[in-house]
Amino acid sequence: MLSYPFTAPQDGECIDIGGGVQWGRLPLPIALKHVNVFRLSDGDEALWVDTGWNSAALRDIWRQWLPQNPAQRLLCTHYHPDHFGLADWLLQQLDAALLMSQQEWLVTAALSCADPHIVRERQRAFYAEHGMSSARQQEHYEHDRSFRQSVGPLPAGYHALQDGDALPIGRQHWRVMTAAGHSPEQVCLYNAEQGRLLAADHVLPRISPNTSVMWFNPGANPLRDYLESFARFLDLPADTQVLPCHGEVFVGLHERLHTLHAHHQQRLEECWQWCRERPCSVFALIPKMFPRPL
Repeated sequence: MLSYPFTAPQDGECIDIGGGVQWGRLPLPIALKHVNVFRLSDGDEALWVDTGWNSAALRDIWRQWLPQNPAQRLLCTHYHPDHFGLADWLLQQLDAALLMSQQEWLVTAALSCADPHIVRERQRAFYAEHGMSSARQQEHYEHDRSFRQSVGPLPAGYHALQDGDALPIGRQHWRVMTAAGHSPEQVCLYNAEQGRLLAADHVLPRISPNTSVMWFNPGANPLRDYLESFARFLDLPADTQVLPCHGEVFVGLHERLHTLHAHHQQRLEECWQWCRERPCSVFALIPKMFPRPL
């Protein structure tokens, strides 16, 4: 059984959970409802991790937090808008440096600069190839926000992080662990002395992170990448305290990884069975896999 050592903060609240770690929670206008952000500090050195969506409401929350909680660096774990959306604005408020992995930065830059009309046409072709009707595409577009609507301006530059890099914060020693699957090169941080893993969206306590094949990289196999990444995280102690970007801080890393692996193996077998019974498109599999409306 997973254990949850802390009561989660309310939306707009930032709490101290010891060891120089603060845990903040920001509301989101999507089904996930919230994103967790973290501040890691020791002495005069501090690092904020992730930003939340680009919105006036979240900027107001940050304005309440920042006067008492400055930082010299901002880490965006991956390119998704709930983690990167306010990056440029926050960097200006903090006069800080941006840290990201190279692949996450490149995807961010490409999506930020892409012509929206070309993006829409590429998406249409991708969805049609996998069986989505024109009517369903139109319904999707009416409810979908583009990447550029959900993030602020692209920051002018960044400092690249690689797997295995040391990321000191004062006297604290955090190690960079990158992982593919949910995004191309998501950044996680591990502190052996504290027994803590800042897991971003890679390991979540109650849901499986989205591992979608995206229109801009149609040949990718993110689910394979995700499952293969587990081996390195299983090398960490079983009682590692996990700081996820959605849900609650929990203990039980190995148990959660085994549960996630078993879940995906079961779902893959179900997909194979449906396709054996009647070959079908990817889109036709969606109502079988997800009986609730998406």
